[in-house]
Amino acid sequence: MDKQDRDIAFTALKDMRSDLGGYVQTTSGGDAELITSAGFEMEKVREPLGLLSAPTDVRAVASLYPGKLLLRYKGVKGRLVYEVYICSGDPKVEADWSLYTSTGKNSLSISDLESGKEYFFRVLALGSAGASPASDVTSAKAA
Repeated sequence: MDKQDRDIAFTALKDMRSDLGGYVQTTSGGDAELITSAGFEMEKVREPLGLLSAPTDVRAVASLYPGKLLLRYKGVKGRLVYEVYICSGDPKVEADWSLYTSTGKNSLSISDLESGKEYFFRVLALGSAGASPASDVTSAKAA
């Protein structure tokens, strides 16, 4: 019972603080001195990130399963989604590249590949300002 009473009181206190914060924000007109003198903190001003950097540390690793590779890369701050491109031909020929998938994750399991064949990968990060430059190309041979 004590825990339940404490949780109810804590929720009520959070709601009162939120209401008070809204009141202070409205009556202060955004004046930083008034807001901080009331015991509240100023919100950090949001700024657009601009163009994204290319994903880094892109690694393709052969899986233990035939026709399967694992692809990993470091995240890019501010990205909405990643585009993963695959190439089974000459990576220097742009026409040989095709979009494999779009994902929000930093790792990907790629299956249904031809065993013993080398595949090349590159990754782009997409954000509100557009696409990043392509990552460095990585490759691996499917088991």
